Amino acid sequence: MNNRINKNGKRQERKFGRKSKLIISTLLLLAMALNLVACQSKNKNNNQAVQTTSKSKDSADTEAKDTEVQDTDTKPTELKVVKLASPTQDGNFVESAKIAQAQGYIEEELAAVGYKPEYIAFAQAGPAINEALVAKEVDIAVYGDLPIITLRSNGGKIKVFAAANTEYQFGILAAPGVEIKEPKDLEGKKVILGKGTVAHYYYYQLVKNYNLDESKIQLINANADSQSILATGDADALIYTLFAEKYYETIGVGTVVNTSYDTPERTAQFLVAGREEYLEKNRDVAKAIIRALNRAQEYAASDEKGAYKALAGEGSKIPESVYEDTYNYDTTFSYFKPELTKESQDKIVSLIDFAYENGLIQEKVDINDLIDTSYYEEVLAESK
Repeated sequence: MNNRINKNGKRQERKFGRKSKLIISTLLLLAMALNLVACQSKNKNNNQAVQTTSKSKDSADTEAKDTEVQDTDTKPTELKVVKLASPTQDGNFVESAKIAQAQGYIEEELAAVGYKPEYIAFAQAGPAINEALVAKEVDIAVYGDLPIITLRSNGGKIKVFAAANTEYQFGILAAPGVEIKEPKDLEGKKVILGKGTVAHYYYYQLVKNYNLDESKIQLINANADSQSILATGDADALIYTLFAEKYYETIGVGTVVNTSYDTPERTAQFLVAGREEYLEKNRDVAKAIIRALNRAQEYAASDEKGAYKALAGEGSKIPESVYEDTYNYDTTFSYFKPELTKESQDKIVSLIDFAYENGLIQEKVDINDLIDTSYYEEVLAESK
């Protein structure tokens, strides 16, 4: 019985051994399969990671390139400098150009065409500006009409392309205690007058239109010292710019008894002139300045008080009331329009005749060689 059991047990043991081998083989195959899947999955993940890294790198490179392009596109273009001259001590302009400067119009209009201003002051006014233009130290200037004519007569290659004031006013100031009611009363008086200046031109017209006997008028060529001379009683009257006379009136130096308000043909002009060579190569600069002056005139007409404030400027010792008293005869500020009208050009011709007849220039100036209205006409056409 035991032998049977032993035999059966051996058979069962052999049978169990075969089953164990089968199970182990199956498990090994399963493990190999799982390992294969795991490897494939790992390789797939590695490939995806490589692709993702590659894509990220490509994306980063593309973004960097886009940023580089964007930075290049948005990088501000360097503005070219235009040198602007003014007959002042601080570089501030005069007349409508001063308003355009104070309101930022000049900077804005120049920047729009790729330029920026450099303001250069000339306390010696016209003669010093003329020298700077000839030496090419400045490009464009806003100053009086007489020195402009003088420069052109002497061969200076400049062009006038706009105006900053076509009615710069003059007057007669009587010293305290001196009775002057009309220009004829200047006879027998001692009169302060800057010879060879635009005030001289106004005096010339008074003489011509009121038939004054010049032999009876003692002229004192001392504009710079006019205030003290009047105060001490060493002069009876002053013929000068109305603005200065209005200021003298406020400090008790005298009384304004005559003005050029009703005779615009006797007024002077502040003009905008540039080197001919420079203007030919930089037409956009001239046009930008004209646009700025147009905006200044429009601003003055819409904000009278603002115009007087801009004309006075910050820290001015002269109160705004003096500017208002001088300029409020025409609150549309039509005389600030930059257009060189026929009336404006006729006044220049008259001034040329005066300068030639009085020996201030040796050669007459052809108005057609001096004036160039094409810049204004182009601006006008572009605005339509």
